Amino acid sequence: MKQRITIRDVAREAGVSRQTVSRVINDKGELSPATKERVQAVIRRMGYRPSRTARSLTTRRTLTVGFVVPTIANPFFAELARGVQDAGRARGYHIFLCNTDWDPAEELELLHTLAAQPVDGIILTSSRLEDEALQAFADTFHPLVLGGRLPAEYPGIGRVEVENDAGMLMAVEYLQGKGHTAIGYLAGPETAPTMSNALREIGYRKAMVACALPNGDRWIRRGNLTAEGGYQAAMQLFQAAPELTALVAHNDLMAIGAIQACQEVGRQVPDECAIVGFNDIDLAAMANPPLTTIRLDRHRFGYEMMNLLLEMIDNPGKHFPAKTIPIDGLVIRKSG
Repeated sequence: MKQRITIRDVAREAGVSRQTVSRVINDKGELSPATKERVQAVIRRMGYRPSRTARSLTTRRTLTVGFVVPTIANPFFAELARGVQDAGRARGYHIFLCNTDWDPAEELELLHTLAAQPVDGIILTSSRLEDEALQAFADTFHPLVLGGRLPAEYPGIGRVEVENDAGMLMAVEYLQGKGHTAIGYLAGPETAPTMSNALREIGYRKAMVACALPNGDRWIRRGNLTAEGGYQAAMQLFQAAPELTALVAHNDLMAIGAIQACQEVGRQVPDECAIVGFNDIDLAAMANPPLTTIRLDRHRFGYEMMNLLLEMIDNPGKHFPAKTIPIDGLVIRKSG
């Protein structure tokens, strides 16, 4: 069995003290460039990997963060996770990925479990917790970064937002330009007005008003944020409001479910019912017909959440304003 290389082995090979090797690893202390290069060359040649436990004692950091998502089944969150990981890897951080299955009780349990590890910070996206519960957790653990959520300004909580209003306005204006005036909305489950479900629904309502189009609860149906949820919500809308000629969905999965519903009731897409999604996940281009959708850079979303968390870790107590991820535009395919 190959023996593990230790800091003592590196120091002996480089002809320096263990303290010097430690300073090189942690980039601390005044060392000559020649000494740094000699030690780094030995580290590379010997394949030395610092003990994370020992390093955390020195730096007071574990170099781990928690990333909590509602479901790993939705490709949207997979791309977010890749962005988080890529930004973290550049700084030597490892990510603990946790899945809540949209369950607020499970979400809170996972947050407390991560905090007890401990991790250096937590990223929480599409949270289903009430604002009060989030703030109570932030009182006991920080830094915490939220994605897709607009709680009140609160110490220890950073935010990365999405331009939901801009995206919904883009979708409604596009459909109106194609001659549609009866545009329904497939919403996610009813939640507090600070959560992404409500934020996109609010954006749809604002867009309909801005375009001087009729709007109201009659043209909105809620469902789970899945293809099945979109299918069920679309079927309900077709029964309740047969005059609808277009649908906008909270996300692409719901929109793909709506396409299936149209096919089942004999409505041609897009001639008899145009459909627009939101996010532009990879599956959108493979739908039948391919889905017209609002594009959001999911990788950038995750990357910015991790970068914000790293800034908060480096600057405890400092306030950081919310970051906003812009909409990349409308991707026009055959469903719209």
